[in-house]
Amino acid sequence: MAQFLVASLEGSILMTKVSKDIGVMEKCVGELKRYLAIYERARP
Repeated sequence: MAQFLVASLEGSILMTKVSKDIGVMEKCVGELKRYLAIYERARP
């Protein structure tokens, strides 16, 4: 999970730099929050 989170954040940082649009980072972080909420509910 930690590797996934770091890779996702690093990818979103790169995409934000390339696009020069902070909205990309906001969307990626929002999706990560959604994913983590689903992951938390699925854990026993």
